[in-house]
Amino acid sequence: MDDCPQASSRRYRGGVLALRDRKKETLTIKERKMWEFYLPTRIIFGRGSLNRLGIEVKSLGEPILLVTGKKALRESGILDRVSRILNKEKITSVLYDRVSPEPDTEVVDRGVTFARQNRCKVVVGIGGGSAIDVAKAIAGLGLEESFASIAEYLEGKGTKRINSYGLPFIAIPTTAGTGAEVARNAVIINRNTRSKRSFRSNYLFARIAIIDPTLTVDLPQEITASTGIDTLTHLIEGYVSRKANFLTDILAIKGISLVGESLISAYNNGSDLEAREKMCLASLLGGVVLTNSGLGIAHGVSPFLGALHGIPHGVANGILLPRAIEFNLSSSIQKFKSVASALGEKIEGLTEKEAACKTLSAVERIVKELGIPQSLGEFGVKSEDLSELAKKSLTSNSTRGNPREVSYEDLLLFLKKIME
Repeated sequence: MDDCPQASSRRYRGGVLALRDRKKETLTIKERKMWEFYLPTRIIFGRGSLNRLGIEVKSLGEPILLVTGKKALRESGILDRVSRILNKEKITSVLYDRVSPEPDTEVVDRGVTFARQNRCKVVVGIGGGSAIDVAKAIAGLGLEESFASIAEYLEGKGTKRINSYGLPFIAIPTTAGTGAEVARNAVIINRNTRSKRSFRSNYLFARIAIIDPTLTVDLPQEITASTGIDTLTHLIEGYVSRKANFLTDILAIKGISLVGESLISAYNNGSDLEAREKMCLASLLGGVVLTNSGLGIAHGVSPFLGALHGIPHGVANGILLPRAIEFNLSSSIQKFKSVASALGEKIEGLTEKEAACKTLSAVERIVKELGIPQSLGEFGVKSEDLSELAKKSLTSNSTRGNPREVSYEDLLLFLKKIME
């Protein structure tokens, strides 16, 4: 194959990226380091599971705060469905529909104030990852007595931490991509520092996640594409992450297989409910994996492409993922061989290097079929912007979790490749 061997001539900090056959990297249990896995969220999964919302929320208190985007749920009719379900159980709710695709500290701060003014007892986030992240943050900070702004809690420059659970939180995703419903972080833009950072705590996990695949059948193709490639990025980066463990490996490979089986089908035929259901499950698995194993260089860079240049998160990951695989191939040959197999690539009779390279060709093909751009230049990013991008990306926890060490020089070259 042409694409993968070319990576061997591209120079990074460690010299020539030599894709060579190597001995199996699989370790025995005794050789593995101690690891931890945590997921306190109760998951309700399946077609029609949205109907459980009224019963589930009734025991938690009211009024409830419904957190959504500005118009998508109204236009799709999902908000009307939710209202009918709550009215049936005579549950009082108030609506906070101020969430944009790239939420910032202001929308969270206002949401916390709004929840307190209305004396809300429960927060329900319905929508894509942005709506769920904002809802999660509002719930987590809803009972914080010293709260002034979420900016004080964001990784990086924030110094405050929450030390107890806030308001009960229920997550209901309407896209299959972010995995936010089972993640312990909310990703928020701080416009003052020109950064996109996580508000992270084990106290932020949703009490309940309701995942109803029927909510995703009317998604536009571009959203199916961007959220789907985000799922695949979570699964692949989580699988090869430095903090990956036996349990996350099992979940990641299953999720990658589900994406290989269903993403293109869901993209081409949105009403294919079986494909939608598989993608919802893959997204769920991706959220569990990223929460417990962390991510890598693609997710180290993508938040800053959103914060600095307004590139949607999933699209950014679609641009970055092929080059991230290329960068990491030499450090995870065995795992990338497994990814290729999970994506349905034929690897019998190939060397380990050749089999691992099939992952790159498979992902490049998927990205192309989804119509995702492959150049940062298409979004107005200029060469003079790369230095700031590299510096900020180097501080990310995701970059530090990458299976191969990453330097500032590595990031600059990595970004230059994506400008072409």
